[in-house]
Amino acid sequence: SSCLWSGDQFADFYKNYLAPVFKRENITAKTFGPETIRFNNEILDKYSAFLLDEEASKALDILAMHGYENETIEPVDPKYSKGKKIWMTEWCEIGKKEYEEFNPTIQDGLAVAKTVHEYLSVAGCSAFIFFWGVSKYDNNSALVRLNLDDMTYIVCKRVYTLGNFSRFIRPGFVRIDVLAESCQGAYLSAYKGPDGEFVLVAINDTDSDCTFDLDCAGFG
Repeated sequence: SSCLWSGDQFADFYKNYLAPVFKRENITAKTFGPETIRFNNEILDKYSAFLLDEEASKALDILAMHGYENETIEPVDPKYSKGKKIWMTEWCEIGKKEYEEFNPTIQDGLAVAKTVHEYLSVAGCSAFIFFWGVSKYDNNSALVRLNLDDMTYIVCKRVYTLGNFSRFIRPGFVRIDVLAESCQGAYLSAYKGPDGEFVLVAINDTDSDCTFDLDCAGFG
């Protein structure tokens, strides 16, 4: 939100400055942007001059957005993504009421897990990056809360629910379809690794046990 570049300015920079330098210097680093404050197509419309410019968009490897003040999580319009990887490069509850009060509980952890699930399964993201790992502030912005007065810390349950994704879904994995008819309040997503490994992440956002049958079509 502090970057006042327009879509035209992004397009000019990428195709007339960044791309020529990368080509001349043989730089192979990936570029990502435009790192909007919210994750939706409406805000991408403001950068259409950049994202729809064929020459400029070729210099953009990864379409990246933040997830602040986001009300809904939606798929990115293909005219903007153009088959690129989509990254959620910064997320926490800033801009929401939940952000104001520190909440290390499993209920908060489940809420974070559902958010990650939606960005991966609904929006099609291939990366989800949490805003702060560790923070001294008395709000809900981090995974671990530091108390500098008595030199202690609190590990929030969101560390573990986020870890059910990050620990098992490793680089090189791709998401595969799950056809789920399970109990209300359960969320399932599945992933396949480069060596044939499979990961299923299941979230039970209810107050009771949830039983479901798993039929692995095409593999053991």
